[in-house]
Amino acid sequence: MLTPKPNPNPALVQVQQSETDADDELLSLAVIKGGAKVVVGSQSGMLDVWSWGHWAGFSDRFPGELHYDNVPRQDEQQLAV
Repeated sequence: MLTPKPNPNPALVQVQQSETDADDELLSLAVIKGGAKVVVGSQSGMLDVWSWGHWAGFSDRFPGELHYDNVPRQDEQQLAV
């Protein structure tokens, strides 16, 4: 199970923020590409793309204009944002 927010349960994989992004709250996530990628939406409107199993930092970042309380999947390849 993934969680975009701090969680006291060590069994959960937690997406970690860098110190430079510590003020930007992570609000939601979606798993796409057959489980290979995780997209995390933030309060500032950024969409961070993580590769599954590589939780030290995101691999891509896309700016948005709204905060992402929800990252809805269109299908395995696309998000509806």
